[in-house]
Amino acid sequence: MAYLFVHFTGEDENGEQIYFSVSKDGLHWMDLGSGPALVSDIGEKGVRDPFLVRNCLNGKFYLMATDLRIANQKGWDTAQYNGSLNLILWESDTLTGWGSPYAVDFPEIRKLQGGCVWAPEAFFDRTKEAYLVYWASMVNGKQRIYAAYTRDFHDFTDFHPFIERKEHIIDTTIVGENGRIYRFSAEEFCGGITLEVGSGLHAADYHYICKGHLPGLKGMEGPVIFYRKEEGQWCLCADDIGNGAGYVPFLSKELSSGNFTQVPSDSFNMGKRRKRHGSILSISETEYEELVNFYGIWGK
Repeated sequence: MAYLFVHFTGEDENGEQIYFSVSKDGLHWMDLGSGPALVSDIGEKGVRDPFLVRNCLNGKFYLMATDLRIANQKGWDTAQYNGSLNLILWESDTLTGWGSPYAVDFPEIRKLQGGCVWAPEAFFDRTKEAYLVYWASMVNGKQRIYAAYTRDFHDFTDFHPFIERKEHIIDTTIVGENGRIYRFSAEEFCGGITLEVGSGLHAADYHYICKGHLPGLKGMEGPVIFYRKEEGQWCLCADDIGNGAGYVPFLSKELSSGNFTQVPSDSFNMGKRRKRHGSILSISETEYEELVNFYGIWGK
């Protein structure tokens, strides 16, 4: 068992592209390649918030990302209220043989006074045998979560509202455990990362496990959750944007407890590159070796 972290690094010239890092334990990371693993030369010519999925329907890998380059100096207001309505995607049979990027757009969002399509992620809905792809859009002055279904990450259904709050909500990530669905999000009302649980993707019984943000996760965004199978524990990584520290890991034995313990600084290493909002995929030992051999370890 090993892990692949896909992420961007910041707003410098090449920071808003796709970078790869690998780990054997999910806590100690090695950066791959001397530069970006993937570069978007379409749309805004920059990407953020990448999410990597292994499509269980066709065995292919798909990487989705926000079409956004703050380094273009258009500013955050333009990015939110009049930004790209595209998702940028890559497709591959392997983790090293990526094709050219392509765009999927949702122009109907503009008719809702919407201005962006941010931080796309996907979760497989077994009841529909399709992936629910969800993202944040600024609509009428408030960030909300919208979603659409796809099987092949090329053709999508019409989008629909998915999650809405009285205040902004962004960066939702979803995981299932023991027949329950857990949703982590960055929410404005508490200024941190929340956790709620429900009986299904579209269930009406979602409720917060903790009042407000999870303990220790105030001022953080971009939650990433994955299971460390050999250790029997969940790892929640969050982007400590408030302190500019990049990703910080937290561990928990059980999601339903809402108890996550921050890993001491001497017990993890996020690598030489700064990690900004991304995703982590479990990979095989063979895939790990293929990635290391193809890209090489940076700074070794």
